[in-house]
Amino acid sequence: MNNKTRIRYLDTLKLLAIFVVFATHFINRFNESYLELWHKAPTSWLLNGVTGKLGVAVFAVILGYFAYRSKEPNVSKYVIKRYIYFFLCALFINSVYTAFGNAGVFDDTHTVREVITVSLTLGAGIFRTFWCIRPFFIASILSKLNGKAGAGPLTVLVEMLIMFQIMDDIWVPVCLLGNLVAIAMSNERFMSIFRHVWVRWPVYIAVFMLIKRPESWQTYAIDGICASMLILALSESRHIRKVLEWEPLAAQGKNTMAMYLVHVVVYRLAGMAVGLGSDSSAALFLVTMIVSWALVVALSFPLTKLLDALTKLCMKPVEGIMAASGRFFNTNR
Repeated sequence: MNNKTRIRYLDTLKLLAIFVVFATHFINRFNESYLELWHKAPTSWLLNGVTGKLGVAVFAVILGYFAYRSKEPNVSKYVIKRYIYFFLCALFINSVYTAFGNAGVFDDTHTVREVITVSLTLGAGIFRTFWCIRPFFIASILSKLNGKAGAGPLTVLVEMLIMFQIMDDIWVPVCLLGNLVAIAMSNERFMSIFRHVWVRWPVYIAVFMLIKRPESWQTYAIDGICASMLILALSESRHIRKVLEWEPLAAQGKNTMAMYLVHVVVYRLAGMAVGLGSDSSAALFLVTMIVSWALVVALSFPLTKLLDALTKLCMKPVEGIMAASGRFFNTNR
C-alpha cells in the first residue's frame, strides 16, 4: 500500500472524527435532549461511547502517525513551523473570541495582554476548546524526533509512561500511539496479520465494545488504543478503505485541525443568528459545518504564506547560532 493511499483514508478518518466532535459540542450546548439517543435503547447500543473525546483520540493518533513519518529533514525548522502554526491559530481565535466578549456578545472579557500571553503559551485560558493544543504540540515534536531517530516500540512506550508521569495528562501518550501505528505499518510481516478478515472483524467488534465506558483518563487511553487498532485494521481492509478514499471526503480532511479551532466561535454566533431549539437544530449544525469549512478555506492560503514567511524569518537566527556553535567546537578541538 502506497503512502498516498494511506494519507487519503486517514484524512477521511480525521474528517469523521471532527464531525463527531462537532456533534458532541453542538448537542451539549444547544439541544441536550438529543443525548437521550446515547443513553436510551435502541440507539444507545450503537451510539454509546461515540463521543467528542473518541473523535479527539482518533485525531491525536493520526497526528502522531504523520509527525513520526514527517519527511522534513530539519528538526529545528519543523519545531519552529509547528509552533508558529499553533500560535497563529491561537492568536486568531483568541482575538476573535475576546473581541466578541469585550463587545458583550459573549460572556467573557479579556485584555490584549491576556490574548498575547495565552496565545504564546498555547494555553486554554481564553478559549477552552484549546485544551488539546499544547499536548498536541509537545507530542508532535516528540513524534518528529522519534521518527528522525528511528525510535522503536520500546522507546516510544517508555516515553509514553514518562510523559504521563511528568504532565499528569493522557493526551501526549495518546498521540504517541500514532508512532506505534507508523512503526507497525512499516513492518510487512506484522501487517500481514490484518489481511485476514477473521482478524479484522474481531478487531472492529472489540473496538466497538471497548469504547463503551464512562469518561475518564483510562477511557481516553482505551479510546487511543482502539483508534490505533482501527487504523491498522482499516489499512488492510480494501473495500472499506475504498469508501474512505473517496476524494471529496479525503480532500476536506486536510482542513480538520483548523475547522476544529474555529467551530466553537462559529456555532455560538450561528446559534444567536438562527435561534435555539429543536426546530432549528439541524439548520444550526449545517450552518456551523459550512461556515467553518468556508472560513478555513478562505484563511488557509494567507495563513500558509504567513506561516512560511515567519518560519523563514525565525530560522535565520537559529541557523546563525548553529553555525557559530559549529565553528566554536571545531576551533576548540
